[in-house]
Amino acid sequence: MPKVKKDHMWGIVQEKFIFYPVATSTMKSWTLKNILEKWRGYKGDLKRQYFDETSNIVDVVDRVYAERKVDKSQFKKLMIRWRTDEDKEVELKREPARSEIYVKTRVRVDGTFSSRASETIVCVRIRRIGSYEALPTTSINAAESSHIQMKALTCTQT
Repeated sequence: MPKVKKDHMWGIVQEKFIFYPVATSTMKSWTLKNILEKWRGYKGDLKRQYFDETSNIVDVVDRVYAERKVDKSQFKKLMIRWRTDEDKEVELKREPARSEIYVKTRVRVDGTFSSRASETIVCVRIRRIGSYEALPTTSINAAESSHIQMKALTCTQT
């Protein structure tokens, strides 16, 4: 991120908060690091929830704007970047999340869970997140994914 933008963000933080006795360079670096981590996480949430490589970019951008009030031009640039070969390579090289490994290692070939306990854990996680789409499933094929979704939506545990 350009230094100008970082300085602008730091200026906004200084307007909203009072630092006593004085803001230090350590406070500045810690604050900017946290802002950047939050922004990265937010972009990841948007990608998990809205990105579909086969869908029309304009339709997705309009939907995201309506639901989340995200700047259309910025989100369109993100969508275009996510579709590049370079970005796809980065995604393929990433380590799988613990939740992906957990689900993949507890689902049989026919798509059923290996135990009632593992099914319950996945159900509880999905309920806590609020939607099935937010649960990472990149290592699971479409048939397994839809079966897990149906099981999770119909589970009766609390």
